[in-house]
Amino acid sequence: MKLDKIEQKINDLTYRIKLDEIAINKAQYNLKFARRLGLSEELLDKYSENLDYYNSKIVTDKNTLNIFKECFDEYGRITSTYAEGYLFRCTLPFEEVDGTSNYQTSILVNDNVAKMFANGVSYKDVVSCLESHDIIDIETEFRSHVPYIDCKNVGVEIIDNVEPKDTLDEPILASVYGKNKEGLIASSKIFTCYPFENVSYKTLSGETYNPGVPSFDEINALRTATSTKEQKYEALEGLETTVREKMQASIDKINYALAETEAGYTLDDKFYTNGD
Repeated sequence: MKLDKIEQKINDLTYRIKLDEIAINKAQYNLKFARRLGLSEELLDKYSENLDYYNSKIVTDKNTLNIFKECFDEYGRITSTYAEGYLFRCTLPFEEVDGTSNYQTSILVNDNVAKMFANGVSYKDVVSCLESHDIIDIETEFRSHVPYIDCKNVGVEIIDNVEPKDTLDEPILASVYGKNKEGLIASSKIFTCYPFENVSYKTLSGETYNPGVPSFDEINALRTATSTKEQKYEALEGLETTVREKMQASIDKINYALAETEAGYTLDDKFYTNGD
């Protein structure tokens, strides 16, 4: 976790809550002394809406502040990414690439990170505080020709019996060129999701990430490897069919022999002299 980033958000939220309290007090004062102030019905409605808005907002801000403070205090006591306790899969909302394409990322994290999502902290704020080692696993699903869903909620589910992987996708922050959109994505999915020229990438540590463009030789090598695997599969499939046929022939012969024995007949010698 980027503790300096969390501390910054704590300070920002503390200041924001003070502004919320000022706005609430101002709206309450104007509503209480509306007749003396000569306020119109239109202004009364406006101050009433402001009061409802800031009363709701301050609850959210205080909850977020408490969660960040708790995580700030607890994170210093965690000595390993795989801390004692359960792991959680957190599924982030869809991120839009263009008018007809989007992607969705799921990350595997410990309870210290998951509880921020579960308590309604903005997932953009949480992601901005993460470092690469906070993410135990990451998966991204790219989907095209589906409507973009403007949802801010993060799905959180508990995961049991997870074995850490030897090799992991690098979590990357991808920004669509010319848009104020930035999302978390598995590095292995970048070629699928974005044209190389119109997007910038950064690791969660802030380093620039350049996936590069595959050369013709690399593409040709992948094509050759795919063709080789296809040939091996076809050979194995043919072998499987041959073995299955021989096994079925043996079963038929055994069934025939058993039937003949039960009927009290002597087996025909020709049965054994057909070269099988």
